[in-house]
Amino acid sequence: MDLVQSLFNYAWQIVVYLFLLWLVYYFFTNTSRTTKVSVTIASALIIAVGVSTGMLESQFNNIDAASEQHIKHIKAIQETYDS
Repeated sequence: MDLVQSLFNYAWQIVVYLFLLWLVYYFFTNTSRTTKVSVTIASALIIAVGVSTGMLESQFNNIDAASEQHIKHIKAIQETYDS
């Protein structure tokens, strides 16, 4: 599972870098105002999705860590009562 997650993170970084290159290309070429507005809106949406994905991932990692701590705590309580 860690391999899949690391590959997903790596792929996501590649997508973000390619999008940033595309964004720079459109802003430094002679394009119309409506195209620049469209690119700005698209970039805001993509950045929002990226930030929310990162936030969700960190929350899931925190939940996993908390679950492991709870399991250790429950096992310690069981060992205390068993002995």
